[in-house]
Amino acid sequence: MGKRWKLGMLGVLAAAALASATALPVSAGNGNPPGPNGNGKGQGAHKLINVQILSFNDYHGYLDPSAEKLTLAQDPSQSTLGGAEYLSTELSQLRANAQYSLTVAAGDLIGGSPFLSGLFHDEPSVETLEAMKLDVSSVGNHEFDEGLDELYRMQNGGCHPVDGCYFPDAPYDGASFPWLAANVTFTATGQPVLPPTWTKTIDGVKIGFIGMTLEGTPELVAARGIEGLSFNDEVESANAAAKQLMLDNVKAIVVLLHEGHPDRWRQRVHRHVRSDRRHRPASRSGDRHGRHRTHASAVRLQHPRPGRQPPHGDVGGVVRQGGHRDVAHDRQVHA
Repeated sequence: MGKRWKLGMLGVLAAAALASATALPVSAGNGNPPGPNGNGKGQGAHKLINVQILSFNDYHGYLDPSAEKLTLAQDPSQSTLGGAEYLSTELSQLRANAQYSLTVAAGDLIGGSPFLSGLFHDEPSVETLEAMKLDVSSVGNHEFDEGLDELYRMQNGGCHPVDGCYFPDAPYDGASFPWLAANVTFTATGQPVLPPTWTKTIDGVKIGFIGMTLEGTPELVAARGIEGLSFNDEVESANAAAKQLMLDNVKAIVVLLHEGHPDRWRQRVHRHVRSDRRHRPASRSGDRHGRHRTHASAVRLQHPRPGRQPPHGDVGGVVRQGGHRDVAHDRQVHA
């Protein structure tokens, strides 16, 4: 039997971009849609809230800019790559005119890091991300490089079991943002190793986030780091997590997925959704160490038929996607 995508609104935010800006107007009301232009003047009380979501991935502790450049074909502008100051500045500029803004990531924030962060077991990576006001992240394959216990230490704090505390008077206190792992479970019990979801309430409206790494993580990580863990099907895991979020009256759902090939992910998801072309998720996928550009998209959530809730919590939307902050084209999405 084929799988069916049942998310209220799915956006897979893990693009290979320095920062991806997504405007997510979420609605709360009596089920009647807003006016045709989304101006809130449709039938019944209906509130639209514009929420900016900034996303990035594969930080890998690159606190300093890299001396290397991409090829001219990859980046004609030959922009500086990496650097916490550059990323922090970009995020601050993008937030400047947004009333509501969330900053999210899609894994590989630690692991595979250069000397400056790796020497201190990526504690500097986490601390710089806190300074950038990161709200939530999915795990990636590199989060498991040193095993689950070390990932727990990165989340919860404490001294390194071998090297101890680098600053005894101010020991590492963990990450202020949560890592999510909806599709990573203990093999023996089936219980998730980390929270599957995170919910943020903005002006009375709940937005839910689901975090996952790719099912193929065991092919990329040393076996000793993931012993006793299972990396499960992303679609099945996302559907299960979305069901729980919708029971909690979440109005919009965003998936943070660490998956390296966007076309492969998109094609795989589309094989498991309804044949109706409107019922497809808006998706972008990451784990690609490519060019650092700023992408922009806008999502407006509204009900497809006046006075009627869509089946399975589906919500129609229009997604505008483009590159380097430029809106390029429109396409209909009914996830």
